[in-house]
Amino acid sequence: TDVHTPQRVNFIQDPSSLPNAEGGSRQQRTKGDERKLSSDDRKAARKLRKEAAKAQKKSKNDRGRKSCERCSKDQCEVLIRCQSKEWQGWKLVCGKCWKDVSGGVPDGDLEHPDYRYGGLWRYRGGNKDVGSDST
Repeated sequence: TDVHTPQRVNFIQDPSSLPNAEGGSRQQRTKGDERKLSSDDRKAARKLRKEAAKAQKKSKNDRGRKSCERCSKDQCEVLIRCQSKEWQGWKLVCGKCWKDVSGGVPDGDLEHPDYRYGGLWRYRGGNKDVGSDST
């Protein structure tokens, strides 16, 4: 055999895209199964499907958000990078903690001489259409 002859590789398709034994896709089979149910059961199944889709969309939008490193508040969209005498190095803190650490002033004040501002971190995920022109 020749060393330079390429070998053929077979890739397996996504199982959800393969037709089922009845000739339809998996999604069509599910809807067909629901049609056999009573109207109340169909409504309940549809409601569960919609709730699952909402939960999936919400978890997708929550990815990438960070938590405050001082109070551990989850899912912050804006954090301030700063240094303080309270801790070593730089930390990302939420707005509420930032007011306590800096006195509410970007460069600190006389009561917070050890505070140093290091910039903002913003969550930029989620809906891409916000703020963009569609012309």
